[in-house]
Amino acid sequence: MHNLVYRIMAGELIITIDDITYKLINPDPRTKYEAECLYENTINSNRFDYFMTDSQCLGLLVTNEICSSHIDKNIKIISERIDELKVELFSFFVSHREDYIAKTKTMIDKVRNKQSEMLYQRHMFDHLTLKGYAEMIKQQFLIYSTLCYLDGTLVWKDTNDIDVDMLQNILINVNENSTSQKELRIVARNDPWRTFWNINKENPFDKAPIHLTEEQRILILFSKMYDNAYEHPECPLENVINDDDAFDGWMIGERKKREKDRITDSVNKKVGKNVGRADEIFIPVGSQREAKQIERMNDVSAKITKLQRQKIVQAKGQVNDSSFPDRKQQIQMQAVNQQVAASKGRK
Repeated sequence: MHNLVYRIMAGELIITIDDITYKLINPDPRTKYEAECLYENTINSNRFDYFMTDSQCLGLLVTNEICSSHIDKNIKIISERIDELKVELFSFFVSHREDYIAKTKTMIDKVRNKQSEMLYQRHMFDHLTLKGYAEMIKQQFLIYSTLCYLDGTLVWKDTNDIDVDMLQNILINVNENSTSQKELRIVARNDPWRTFWNINKENPFDKAPIHLTEEQRILILFSKMYDNAYEHPECPLENVINDDDAFDGWMIGERKKREKDRITDSVNKKVGKNVGRADEIFIPVGSQREAKQIERMNDVSAKITKLQRQKIVQAKGQVNDSSFPDRKQQIQMQAVNQQVAASKGRK
């Protein structure tokens, strides 16, 4: 933990190749700008050369039975399923259902592994596209521009000096030593980083934001995320905060609450203050997205009623309002209530 914290704080990666130790420094804004320009120039100068398009890559994957033609849709579905499982996991943490917690975590791992497999399959041939090629050229330039000896001297002074095999080994080394989001989240909520963060939240790395490394930037975002959780009026318990998936489930639930409140406020403005007196409300919408948002406001009972009515309309065509089962029940209840009230009045 300490080694990772100090490496992130240093903003450098020390690597050893063929018994020689080097360090990769963080590229300055000018170097990053030059890398982006190189990317764009690579795209423009090679746009008429033969590179596979994304749709052609997908076709090749499907032809070789590596994946389904619906893989993009399936990746979206499986991502949504992971979110649903995270919400369920949080609910089991709240209810202290240890048996369900273990089962749900196992299910999340299985679904996440499937997601990783699908993403690997989908992007297997990305390097054959023009964007994939341009990205490789950009990454090579960044390595060339930031690889130094320990004294800070650049290894390569000119592009003609580049050792291609060594460059490839460094790229592999960088990928192997990249810090995962899981590791950064562990760092963000534990010492020694948590102490450093609490002492100086305004500028923990003592540098302008533009000079932060990607790891430093993400670590700050995670640190603020946990700060917001601790300051929340309904802050989750420590065991939830320390479990990434359960904590994600809590955040997803909070986001849905905010979305529902926002939609409710919007609807109330449209229908006025007397909305509470109506059994049903017709709300004109301007888009399908807005219609879906309002549809989510219906509770389970309302959704069941809607499905029942749709089946009756599909079966019979035109139907009077009083013919729906839920309306018949309401009318019967009103009659019973009126009889009860009348009998009380006669006593």
